[in-house]
Formats: sequence, structure tokens, C-alpha cells
Amino acid sequence: MRRQPEVGEQLVALGEELRRAQEQLSGPELRQLATQRAQLVGALVRSARKVAADAGHPVTQAVAYELEQTLHAALADPNVAEEVGAGRLVRAASRTGFDAAAPQPARPVRRLRAVRDDERAEDPAVVRERRLREQRESERAELQEKLDHAEEVRAAAEEALTAAEHELEAAERDRAAAAEGVEELRERLAEAEDAERDAVRHEREAQRDRDAATRRRDGAARKVDDLTARLADF
Repeated sequence: MRRQPEVGEQLVALGEELRRAQEQLSGPELRQLATQRAQLVGALVRSARKVAADAGHPVTQAVAYELEQTLHAALADPNVAEEVGAGRLVRAASRTGFDAAAPQPARPVRRLRAVRDDERAEDPAVVRERRLREQRESERAELQEKLDHAEEVRAAAEEALTAAEHELEAAERDRAAAAEGVEELRERLAEAEDAERDAVRHEREAQRDRDAATRRRDGAARKVDDLTARLADF
């Protein structure tokens, strides 16, 4: 009330119009004023919660409900409106009157999620916008984290690829050296096989020469024995 003195005047004026419409049983006017009453009370509750939050005293849902009832009571009772407008009210007032214009708001159901202190006095549209912004920031942070992880995986894959390429080059060099060694061994094996064939042929020739020499020796020996015997007869 100290920050917005015109609130008291609005309460008094709207309350007088509501009471006059109820006395005159003006249905359309009552409905129109009831709509204005709901809008004014809602705006005042949000404004009061913001003022309290800015002062370091966040308002709970229960206290906000008592404030709402007090404002409805001020609209129905000029004495309560005077106390509210003067800022002298020390306890919550009960709502009275105007029951035919609009039903009393039900007590707030226990919320499934605790209201954050910085959300208590804010407009719902502002809260939704901030939540959407926080959600986008959270999704962006999550995507950035996934991107960083993907970059790390890609860097590790590139390192692994480079190492594999080096290993492949080394394996190709080893294969080329081994193939060269195999070719050299094949040439040496061919030479050894040729040498073996030559040796076998030479061995066979030597055996034939030995057999021929043996036969010549045996023939010469028999001739010597024959001549020796003949010489002995003389």
C-alpha cells in the first residue's frame, strides 16, 4: 500500500460498485464487476508477492491465499477496505458478501513441485518464458556436451587411424622384404637343385668309371695269374 497508494482507492471504488450492483440485483453488471474483481485481486496478489520478494521475504502459497481472501473481504466490506488501504491490517480478514456474483476461490491444492523463491512474485507468462529459456539453455548445454564428446571420439578415431596407417606401412615394408627374401631363397633353392642334379650325374658317371676300372683291373689280374702260371711251367 505504501508503494502503490492508488490500490486502496481502487478497492474502495470497485467495492462500492459491487455492493450497488448487488443491491440493484443487476446480473450483467455483477458479472462484469466480478470479472474486474478477479483481475484486480490477481494483479494485487502478484504485485504484493513481488514487493515482498524484493524485500527479501518471499510469500508462501498459504499466505498468498490469505492475502487473496483479505482483498475479497476489502471489496465486500468498506471497513476492511479502509484498513487495507491505510496499511493498518495486522491479520488476514475473512471474505464476506458477493457470494452470488462469483463463488469463493477454492483453497490452493498442494503443489507437486516447490515454487522457487524467484518465481513467487512473477507473472506466469514471465515464469513460462524463463522456464523455456532455461530448458533451451539446458538442451544447448546437453548438445554442447554431446558435441564435445563426439569431437573427442573423432580425435581418438583419427589418432587410431593414423597409428593403423603407420602399422600398415610397416607391415607392407615387412611383406616386401619377406617377398624379396623368399625370391632370393627360391633362386638359391633352384641353384642348389641344379647343383644336386649335377652332383647326381657326376656320381653316376664316377660309378660307371669305377665299375669299368674294376673290370679292367680284374681282367689284368687274371691275365697276370695266367702268365705267372705259364712261366712257372718252364
